[in-house]
Amino acid sequence: SLPVDFCFSYFMQTMNLGDYITANASTFGLNVSKTFGMKFLSITPYAGYMLESSNMEFKYSYEVGEVNGVALDPVKVKFDIDGKNTNRLTLGTTFRLGVFNFNADYNIGKYNSFTAGFALGI
Repeated sequence: SLPVDFCFSYFMQTMNLGDYITANASTFGLNVSKTFGMKFLSITPYAGYMLESSNMEFKYSYEVGEVNGVALDPVKVKFDIDGKNTNRLTLGTTFRLGVFNFNADYNIGKYNSFTAGFALGI
């Protein structure tokens, strides 16, 4: 029996918006937590470290129009943007009060963020 709960996680997502935008993201991480209290009255602090990557590719044709009645060929535009976050540390906690669950965490990386949530559950 370990003193904490832990898990390895992997997340992958791909999104396409027609032929114009393709986005890819992936994350691999290790998460640990420890629950203190009873099933319906507890607090669970947690932490995680993630390695992540993301990319968006944009491509489209720009219709230039015509000059002196002659139609010009469309200009093909294509570029990529890579995400700046390559790793992230998450620190947070979940509070359970009966069927009400509250959580908050802070993510530390190239760009820091704070999230909070509320859920109903048995």
